Amino acid sequence: RIFAAAVAREVYRPYITRPPAPPPPAPPAPTTPVAPPPAWETFQVVSLSEWQGRPEVHVRDLTNQSLASYGQGDDLAGGKIVAVDYRSLPHPAKPGLQSHSRVIVKIGEAFWAVERGQTLADKRQLAAEQLPEKLSKL
Repeated sequence: RIFAAAVAREVYRPYITRPPAPPPPAPPAPTTPVAPPPAWETFQVVSLSEWQGRPEVHVRDLTNQSLASYGQGDDLAGGKIVAVDYRSLPHPAKPGLQSHSRVIVKIGEAFWAVERGQTLADKRQLAAEQLPEKLSKL
């Protein structure tokens, strides 16, 4: 019993160096908060009017009921507004009804249309023969 403490403390064992302490953890890299992509179904095209000869696109944010106005060349739905088409065409979602206006947005090389009353999530790609005459030259 007298030597039990010496055995427990390993007094007679040769000196062993301790391993180095692990480096402190690196501070987290500063990150800029990334805004989530907008939910296009919350933005509705409510008006495609013309003011002083220039077409205007009015879009309502359905989450906070705010209204934004856009013009030709402005960014909308991930692209640029290239035209507001006032031709009377069959409504894409309701073929029995006529749609009298739509906004045309160019995303990349493709043209997309959003009818008045639809959300930006309802945009549809236009074929070359569906484009207005002034855009078919582009």
